[in-house]
Amino acid sequence: MTLVQSLYILLLKSSLWKSAVDPTLFEGVGPNEWQNILKLSTRQRTTAFIAHSIQSLPQTFLPSKSQQWKLILETEKIEEANRRLNGMIAFLSKEYLSIGIPFVLLKGQGVALSYPDPTKRTPGDIDLFFYKEQDYPKANEWVHQKGYEQEPESIKHLGFNIEGIHVENHRLMATFDRPKYNRIFIKECEKIIDGDEWAEANIDGCNLRLLPHTFNACFLFIHLFHHFMHLGISMRQLCDWMLHLSAHKNHINKQEAARLLKLLALDRPASLFAGVAVNYLGAQPGIFPIEPLFHPVHTKRIVRDLLEGGHFGFYHPGKKRPQGQWAGRAHSYLTTVKRSLKMVRLAPEHIACLPYYKLINRIKITLFPKP
Repeated sequence: MTLVQSLYILLLKSSLWKSAVDPTLFEGVGPNEWQNILKLSTRQRTTAFIAHSIQSLPQTFLPSKSQQWKLILETEKIEEANRRLNGMIAFLSKEYLSIGIPFVLLKGQGVALSYPDPTKRTPGDIDLFFYKEQDYPKANEWVHQKGYEQEPESIKHLGFNIEGIHVENHRLMATFDRPKYNRIFIKECEKIIDGDEWAEANIDGCNLRLLPHTFNACFLFIHLFHHFMHLGISMRQLCDWMLHLSAHKNHINKQEAARLLKLLALDRPASLFAGVAVNYLGAQPGIFPIEPLFHPVHTKRIVRDLLEGGHFGFYHPGKKRPQGQWAGRAHSYLTTVKRSLKMVRLAPEHIACLPYYKLINRIKITLFPKP
């Protein structure tokens, strides 16, 4: 791990657990190093989150004035983005409920509530799960009637843009590459829907349904690991999972969460990521539903991949995706194959088969695109 990466991790740990930073570790850190620390934090989608830790340093160890101003402005932009998303969620809740279609808010602004300061989490898009089968087409019809810009509908969701904010209407919370695990996950989702025991939260004066805390402890890891397998993730997604577990540790049934992770053959990768969280980010081992595992090779590989790849793996070195449809899909496939060969031992049940299922899916969506 480089000096810049080590200092970034120290700042992130301080912000996660509101612990003091040893200022002497930043003695002699100059503008170039600070520039790289801030760049790394941007790529990890944690800029506003670590701003407080940076600002807690003595004056003599702070970044340059221009870098401090840039950090302040970036933090304000992230806070404003959170306010806009919260307002949009309240708007969508009102609109959808007016036509009788309730939803569950997934990830995003819901998990932000587990952060020490929710306004400092770099936001993404809005994911809404319509848990009553008949409500998903109704929600999409509302989108059509409003004339919002839409993406081609996938097997999982319909994405659309409204006032510069990306929203996804979900009929499925998640999908797996192997049909076996899709069937298992759908059955587990049906149990949650039939139980109708949603968690609740208030965002921007709006009462919202969230996934039950125990199921969410698994779902957040499922989402995290799906993106990790295909391209990569940032520290923000690991923080999402870790902070949810920490904030709701007294309301999470660890045995039930462990059962679901094992059922989906995700117990080993979850234990490895828990090991990363404990050994690098200072998480308490007891918050995890499975025993954290520190592996001398795999743990370091995961950390290196997170730090190098950043947000959804966008910053991995190498050729970027070309513009053409066929060229772009071929590049995406080859990138996945190379990644699967490197990461297969982390979760062979899921990663070993990835090239096969990815190829079949690429052929299907290219030859038989949805209208």
